[in-house]
Amino acid sequence: MDLFLFELQKLVFNKTTCIGAAICLLLVVTGGIMNAVNLKHEVGDYTMFVAQLQEQEGPIDQQLGEQAVAEVTRLQALRASNPQAFAVEDPRYVTLQYVYANAYNMALNYTHGSERENPENPYSIAGLEQYLNRHAGHSDTFAYRNVERHLAMKQEAGVPGFFNTLVWDELLAFLGKGGALILALLIALVVSPVFAGEATSNMESLILSSKLGRRKIVTAKLLSTITFATLLVVGFFAVCLAAYFLPFGGLTGLDQPLNSIYSFHLSPFGGWSLLSYLLASVGLAWLVCVTLALVTAFTSATQKSPLPVIGITIALLLGPAFLKGLQSVLWPIVDFGFLRLLEGMPVFAYYKAYNLLGNPVLYPVVVVAVVSILSLILTCLTFACYRRKNASLGA
Repeated sequence: MDLFLFELQKLVFNKTTCIGAAICLLLVVTGGIMNAVNLKHEVGDYTMFVAQLQEQEGPIDQQLGEQAVAEVTRLQALRASNPQAFAVEDPRYVTLQYVYANAYNMALNYTHGSERENPENPYSIAGLEQYLNRHAGHSDTFAYRNVERHLAMKQEAGVPGFFNTLVWDELLAFLGKGGALILALLIALVVSPVFAGEATSNMESLILSSKLGRRKIVTAKLLSTITFATLLVVGFFAVCLAAYFLPFGGLTGLDQPLNSIYSFHLSPFGGWSLLSYLLASVGLAWLVCVTLALVTAFTSATQKSPLPVIGITIALLLGPAFLKGLQSVLWPIVDFGFLRLLEGMPVFAYYKAYNLLGNPVLYPVVVVAVVSILSLILTCLTFACYRRKNASLGA
């Protein structure tokens, strides 16, 4: 236990961690403040705006939706032709029309799709039903079962409604882009010297001096790496929630449906509450960050300096983003890239399943299985790396 705590302190209280955490905190708090300023600028008195929203929350009213779409068309034309006249419009009224029209269009897209919808790869309720009717004679194929399951999940999720998710929209957008990169880079920078730093300072000889000592030290280092990744994920999400919601009085909207957010309005998990999605995304981020930390630790065990470790880890993070054009060939690299998984949104926003013996297995399930197996393999490889080093020294 003492050795584990010693290794954990080296990760948590070193200069890189402190500077990285400070930069991370600054970025998150700045994002939260900017979101609060922009939102209050758009709607004026936020409390009054929320009260107006609550009057219309719930299932979409078709008449209100059509009126909102017509008003948005009028407001857009007014803004383009007469900016001064547009400027005197009540900002709360304008924002309310925009968000209700957006929710109405989300419900239409969920139910009926659009002209761009591929009939052989549908996403709307109507498109999925039409596909099953056209291919009724092929009900024993994976493609049919896959669409059938997609339709069942979409129907269970329900039609998107109208709810106040303005702050959640911004927070989840941040977590799905900049937040994922911040987490990944901080892990790469902090964990990279966990073994390579010992080689640089010639402390590696102590690890290799005895079998018992080597095993204990490697175990302590890996456990401290996992613990650091856990603390980082929990702390990061807690800071994000505080930064984005405290300016508005506290955490709200946890019981709202996930598909009330535009990015998730087609999600087969759209019936989840935002609390359920938050817990699922934190859990996924934890698992991915732990695996990334183990990847970095294993790479560190193979190098004599932290710098190559950082370079290799960053290449693993950014590489899949440049291979999206080759996804049809290199789909495992793209689908299971660390940044993509940390974003959360690509995993839960759309239906995706893999063919396992003719049966569809959902993307999130496969992600958990693949990442868990990879973590186990990396742990074994790190110990094997030190066994080989020990053997070579004794040869």
